[in-house]
Amino acid sequence: MPPGSEMDDWLTVVRSGMWRLHYQLSADGRKRYYRELLPMLHDTKLEIMGDRDDDCYYLVYLGTKPSGQGRGYGRKLIEDMAARADAESRPMYLESTSLRNNAYYKKFGFEAKKDIYLGADSGSPVRLTIMVREPQMPPKNSIPVRLNAAAGFKKM
Repeated sequence: MPPGSEMDDWLTVVRSGMWRLHYQLSADGRKRYYRELLPMLHDTKLEIMGDRDDDCYYLVYLGTKPSGQGRGYGRKLIEDMAARADAESRPMYLESTSLRNNAYYKKFGFEAKKDIYLGADSGSPVRLTIMVREPQMPPKNSIPVRLNAAAGFKKM
C-alpha cells in the first residue's frame, strides 16, 4: 500500500480479492475479521510506526502460489518496492505469518519488531510477526549495480 492509503478501502478490497471473504466466511467469521482482525492490524501498525504510520509503505498480503515459488517473483517485488521506499526515504512495514518468511524478509533488511497473536482465545492461535525495513541509503560515491544472472552486472 502506498503511504497514506488504507488497506480496507473499497478499491483495495476489490483489487485484492478481499471482497470474496464476504461469501467465504461465516457470519461469525465476518464479524471477527472486520471487528477484531482489521482493527488489531490497524492499531498494531500505528503502535509500531507511530508518527510515521501514514508515511510508510505497507506490504499487505504478500504471497506466491507454490507453482510460482523459486522463480524470483517475490524477490523482484520486494527489491522494486525497497528501491522506491529508499529513494523516498520511507520505511516499509509488513506482517509475516511464518518463521520461514521471517528469514526471507530479513534478507531484504526487515527487522522483527513484535509478535501478535490472532485467535489468542482459541486452542491454536496464529502468530504474526510485525517487521519493518528502515530506508537504506547507498554509501556516498557508490555506483548502483544490479546483478542480472543472464547478462552479468548492469549499471543502473
